[in-house]
Amino acid sequence: MGELVARIARQLLARDIVANIDEMYIGTFHSICLRFLEDYREFTRLKKNFTIMDQFDQTYFFFQRLRTFEEIAPISLLTGKELMSRWNKASALCGWVNKLSEELVDPDALCKDDDEAIKAPGHWYKLYLRLLEEENLLDFSVIQSEALRLLEQNPDVVLAPLQAKLRYLMVDEYQDTNTVQERLLFTLLNGDKNICVVGDDDQGLYRFRGATIRNILEFPDRFQPEECAVYSLNVNYRSDPGIIDFYNIWMDGSLDGFSWQGEDKTSFRYPKTIVPPDGKTCFAQPVVRVSGKAGENDWHEEVLAFLLHMRAHKLEDWNQVAFLFRSVRGPKVKALARFLEEHDIPVYAPRSDLYFEREEVRLLIGLLLFLFPVFKEIRAEWAARFGTLDIWELYDDCLRLVVHHLRQPENRELLEWCRHRVHEIQSMSLTNRPLDFGFSVLFYQLLQFPLLARWMEVKDSKRDERPARNIAIFSQLLVKFEYLHHIQVLHPDYLKKNVSDLFHHFLRYLVDGGMAEFEDAEDSTPSGAVAFMTIHQAKGLEFPVTVVGSLNAVPRKQYTELDGILQDRFFGRKPFEPLDAIKAFDFKRLYYTAFSRAKNLLALVVQSHVMRVWKYLIT
Repeated sequence: MGELVARIARQLLARDIVANIDEMYIGTFHSICLRFLEDYREFTRLKKNFTIMDQFDQTYFFFQRLRTFEEIAPISLLTGKELMSRWNKASALCGWVNKLSEELVDPDALCKDDDEAIKAPGHWYKLYLRLLEEENLLDFSVIQSEALRLLEQNPDVVLAPLQAKLRYLMVDEYQDTNTVQERLLFTLLNGDKNICVVGDDDQGLYRFRGATIRNILEFPDRFQPEECAVYSLNVNYRSDPGIIDFYNIWMDGSLDGFSWQGEDKTSFRYPKTIVPPDGKTCFAQPVVRVSGKAGENDWHEEVLAFLLHMRAHKLEDWNQVAFLFRSVRGPKVKALARFLEEHDIPVYAPRSDLYFEREEVRLLIGLLLFLFPVFKEIRAEWAARFGTLDIWELYDDCLRLVVHHLRQPENRELLEWCRHRVHEIQSMSLTNRPLDFGFSVLFYQLLQFPLLARWMEVKDSKRDERPARNIAIFSQLLVKFEYLHHIQVLHPDYLKKNVSDLFHHFLRYLVDGGMAEFEDAEDSTPSGAVAFMTIHQAKGLEFPVTVVGSLNAVPRKQYTELDGILQDRFFGRKPFEPLDAIKAFDFKRLYYTAFSRAKNLLALVVQSHVMRVWKYLIT
């Protein structure tokens, strides 16, 4: 966001326009809505020092209170799955309340229905809103609905002054907006109707976050005839002309007979043909296929050979290559990443959920287990009441790793320090006095010893920064844990509960849900490593060599029977795209976004037995 503000400032300066940027509303929908709530807090339910939960905090909020929500109705009523992890249940609850918030659904209307499956999310949502008010909390979805409520319920003292002040509205990536965001925009719009939206319906990827493609497709219909001007920007300055031809064919259906029309001939795409700028030359072969002939090992070898060939002839840095997948958490993607790293090709894959496989993270967990031997007693009590937990295997591996290192002569000082701390912690039960430190202080003290300090040293600019970054993440997680559980120091009365919460709830929640490694928002492709990322993650980026995987994927159904009922009877707007066509539409949009990231070379990575339609597109 800082870059956007700087660019606006430079453009104003270049045109000799005097303007105070601080008075402009520049930011995401969430940040601007939050500014409204802060400026007019006296008209809201919020008290001073309210807290905003990020996605992690929100899901953990449900994770901690699952029993309370399931007393209303079991989560399986909506998922149809009796056996679900606590993390999956919390995620399901989080998704449903966010959907209701973004679609502006009245929970009371749901609660009055005769169907238990419709009543349940209504009661959950009402309970959730009550808990938010009691604890003075906001989440990202509620920020927007609270801002809309603020505007609509205070037309004279809040809305009118803002409408007078905001003479022009401009929105980028309009295809990714949702129901509440569009309503916010048209609520703020004054009589002059000075609004400009920019977007590409072919890159509408965020339906799972509540975004709806209808906002951009129906935008001109919100105005009187000839009141809204539409300008098509169909020149792609990024990609090789051959790549542009490739994804034009993918989208227009000329090869596979795909249609963007519904049964009533309504088109759900702006017809367009992307073109390169005049005079741009085409490489001899800008689109290629890299495919194994048989098994997974053969496929790995083909990918390795391709990368080594590119490095020998074209590449200056591995970061000029990006692999894009539907998901980077699957076993095949992780296996490919490990294979490449074993063959000296570094892989930057922050969202592959490999965090708890990293040595530095396992050492930190093992050291904490070593410092709190009371966990052995806690674990035995848990096993007697509830049975064993899968995560104990990870904990055993971490503790064995630490014990191995502590036996080495170079770590004798660390071993003595650990023994001293263990004695202090265990002595609390005798003195009945709290210590003057908590978990995070122990963590910071551990960093002074060479076992961990070796990763914190700055040697040269080309060193692998991932261990230091992962250690920093662990620090943030411990601080968050102490904040969420109201822990300031270790206390004898709460020691067992605190240790149990850390290992049996907090870390277990992170492991079950998958933990991403450090990701630098300012540098998506750090030097010296091939990037592995999701297609969603790559949106808005470009890469000299783009390798698209997950070509064995097929369109997937994205709605349930309950979604259809809610959309028909409780959402603020009637259905737009045919529900049975959504999966195919979104499949086309997803891979178009992937293909259009490529600048010079687009490679399709696929095993030969899953070619399907791709064999018609590339030889």
